[in-house]
Amino acid sequence: MRLIIMLICLFVTRSAFAADCETVSTVDQLTEQSVEVERAFAEFRKEDLLKHASVASEQVLPCLGEVMTTSAAASFHRAMAFQAFFLKDRLRVLKELRAARRLEPGYAFPSDVVREGHPFLVSYKEASGLSDGDLQPVYPPKDGQWFVDGVKEAMRPSDTPVIVQVVHADGKIETVYVRSGDTLRQWSENPFGIAAVAPRRIDFKKPKPWYIAGASTALVGGVFYALAVNQSNQFNDTSSPDGDGAYDRLAGNMAKANGFGWTSVALGGVGAALGGVGFGFKVKFGGPKEVKGDE
Repeated sequence: MRLIIMLICLFVTRSAFAADCETVSTVDQLTEQSVEVERAFAEFRKEDLLKHASVASEQVLPCLGEVMTTSAAASFHRAMAFQAFFLKDRLRVLKELRAARRLEPGYAFPSDVVREGHPFLVSYKEASGLSDGDLQPVYPPKDGQWFVDGVKEAMRPSDTPVIVQVVHADGKIETVYVRSGDTLRQWSENPFGIAAVAPRRIDFKKPKPWYIAGASTALVGGVFYALAVNQSNQFNDTSSPDGDGAYDRLAGNMAKANGFGWTSVALGGVGAALGGVGFGFKVKFGGPKEVKGDE
């Protein structure tokens, strides 16, 4: 019996690795606070909403003793958006709602919480078009694991708030709420010394990737055209000696010239088509749009 109690105490101590946690919190407790925030928003109880939002982000979340679920993370981000709305921080509202939509894109607010036409709901629809920013890798402690909004070994989007959790080799869990634009803490060194920023994701609604793909394809087509011309010149070269194997050699030159030629035509057509797609996106979507917060 004494051994069991010691093991339980050891587990509790290891789970609450975050700063100054007297007790270990659970994902259910975090969700309860998020639900209270939503209820307070529906009833327009500003003080209660701000209180529950503060408890969720400053007391419950840092002391989690278990790994976050994606649904709980989405609920938390919606709660933070409600908090930002009452604080009149529209840009943060959009960022938190974007974070929630990444996890639960099909979620719809109940009509008794957010009525149709409410500015908050307008922001929720607008958030679907926001960019997540650059993807940044998380460097966990040695032999540890990490989760981003409950997703194992996911990358952190720089322009979207996330919940980052690392599980140390001894079972300790550390939970950090990282807001949009915040510097991401790293728990171990980058062994290769490269910048902790992943390549920017390709936005296929912009014309530039299509132009690049079209030009690259056309360039390869040009290479095949040059090969076709080379084989054609060899076929028409009258100085080549006749004799055994001459017919097979000429037949081979002709086959290669035709193959390379048709390949160059096909690649040229694909390159032109890709360029056309890029021009179409430029006409449809225009230049980049900037999202601004309230003055």
